[in-house]
Amino acid sequence: MKYWNEQGRYQQEYNAYWKALVPDTGEASTTEGEALRAISRIYYDIYNNGGCNILESEEVYDDDGNYECDEHSISSFYDSFFDTVARFTGDHDNVRLLKMKVEDLGVDYWHKDLGTMLDSLIDKTIEKIGTEKAA
Repeated sequence: MKYWNEQGRYQQEYNAYWKALVPDTGEASTTEGEALRAISRIYYDIYNNGGCNILESEEVYDDDGNYECDEHSISSFYDSFFDTVARFTGDHDNVRLLKMKVEDLGVDYWHKDLGTMLDSLIDKTIEKIGTEKAA
C-alpha cells in the first residue's frame, strides 16, 4: 500500500516514469510505459474499488435451478494487464499468485500480503524500467 500513500520504495522514479512514459489516455507507446500503466491500473482498482472492475461474477445454479453461489474470475480486459506485468517483469509465478488473491476479493477475503505483493511488482517494474533506460 506504499505507492497508494505516495511512499513507495521508488516513489520518485515511479512519478517521473509515469509522467514520461504513460499518456493521459490510451495505451503507452513503449513496453516500459505499458507495463507501468498495467500494474498501476491493477493497483488502483484494488485500492480504489476493491477490485470490482477487475472481477467478473457469474451466478451458479444446481441442476434444479437453485442458486448456489457466485463464481469470480478476472475479466479478459484486466487479464491482459496481468499478462503485460508478467511478461515485462518475468515474474510469472507471483503474478499468477496475485491473480488468485485478487479473485478472492470477490468473496470479501483480503489476503494480508496483497499490498506487499502489489508494491513488490511495482518495485520490479520500476527496477526493470531503470535497467532498460540505463542500457
